Amino acid sequence: MGPLHLFVIYCQSVMITTSCDILPESNGITTSCDILPESNGITTSCDILPESNGTTTSCDILPESNGITTSCDILPESNGITTSCDILPESNGITTSCDILPKSNGITTSCDILPESNGITTSCLMGSLHLVIYCQSLMGSLHLVIYYQSLMGSLHLVIYYQV
Repeated sequence: MGPLHLFVIYCQSVMITTSCDILPESNGITTSCDILPESNGITTSCDILPESNGTTTSCDILPESNGITTSCDILPESNGITTSCDILPESNGITTSCDILPKSNGITTSCDILPESNGITTSCLMGSLHLVIYCQSLMGSLHLVIYYQSLMGSLHLVIYYQV
């Protein structure tokens, strides 16, 4: 499985309040941005992300804001499955919840604390199996690890996010 790339396309600006009716490469879909990411975490909202196939996405603060709250209704490569994340993994283990993770084949899961917070992880029960999901950073890549844990062993699915 190749790396999963999540992209946010935005106009170039430094600490300047701006609005963009159409973002480049958004295929003509209207997008508005109050403050662009280069403004060090000042609130930014985007109605449509370029690669979300026209599904509305809103982001209060983009990931580059060092863990300030971000919410996304649909992630670009989640095949239209709603996903919400309060804080992204780069925020050193601050609470994160995800209804459906991309490429998880529709399996609902939630993670209260990611392992960057002293190894604390959360899982949810699914029948007789235990679904465990967490993120780990290794050599410049963020690894999303999903596995089913049972009494007889574990089945692992690893998804790579290149950052």
